[in-house]
Amino acid sequence: MQNMSRENALSQFIQYQLHPLGERGELSRHLRIFNWEAVRPTAVYRKLMSKEAAPFMVLAVDLVRRFLPEADQSTLMMAAVWLVGQCSIFVRSREQLANPPVFACHGCGHDRTAYKARQHLGARRLGAAA
Repeated sequence: MQNMSRENALSQFIQYQLHPLGERGELSRHLRIFNWEAVRPTAVYRKLMSKEAAPFMVLAVDLVRRFLPEADQSTLMMAAVWLVGQCSIFVRSREQLANPPVFACHGCGHDRTAYKARQHLGARRLGAAA
């Protein structure tokens, strides 16, 4: 990624992070479990992260530094954690995000809104105008 533009490097980083969304294999399953483990970390997870996450976070911090060259180390680290977190929520919640939104007030007009949104999204996926 060092030789790429910062935009291309960011794109590659995000694609790598979101890779499990398109896969159904064993590695994808393990990565989703790993992302769920981050929600309520166990001692095993903390130990693994303290040893194995450093190279990945160094990569994330280096990438963020390309966008924020004047930032201090603390800001860079927080921005790198934020960047990684932006991707992990999609991997962790893939099954829930694949479903249409759920509204708490049935009969208040939101059901029709959700229906229209699904129609619009379906049309856009097929390349039709909404």
